[in-house]
Amino acid sequence: MRNPIVNYFLARIGIFVAVLCVLLLTGMDVLFAGLFAAVISLAISLIFLQKQRDKVSTAIFNRINKARETGNADGGDDVENRLLDEADSSNSPE
Repeated sequence: MRNPIVNYFLARIGIFVAVLCVLLLTGMDVLFAGLFAAVISLAISLIFLQKQRDKVSTAIFNRINKARETGNADGGDDVENRLLDEADSSNSPE
């Protein structure tokens, strides 16, 4: 996959599921296994997924800068304003 955000998300979910399965196989209660799996998978991802986190950070930074450079940081505003102007002009009595 090319999208680093999806890669990081899937890696985090995979680690969580793997840890959860191991804890459930040891006979731990489901609630406690889920809580411990969340904490353990967080620790593992902080230690071993640094490169993926850096790629996600860079991808988000580049996406934000690209939007700023084009001058359209929030392109939805232009569309929304145009639609509101059209609605106002069609509803106003003339």
